[in-house]
Amino acid sequence: MNPVPADALGRTTICALLASSGMQEEQVFQIAVKGDGVLRGCTVIVNGKGEAKGFVDHSTSEQHC
Repeated sequence: MNPVPADALGRTTICALLASSGMQEEQVFQIAVKGDGVLRGCTVIVNGKGEAKGFVDHSTSEQHC
């Protein structure tokens, strides 16, 4: 995975885990960030147990400087 998608996924996952810290085990929380940039978006789903899964829409995108 390229650094840009990895960074976006990591930051979104941390944000979702922090937001779900007081939830009950059976509750689920989802963050979906959509945009018109290179990645197109990032989605993360967490539960009250602290389990997380997520993905970016275009992980093979390369950012050119």
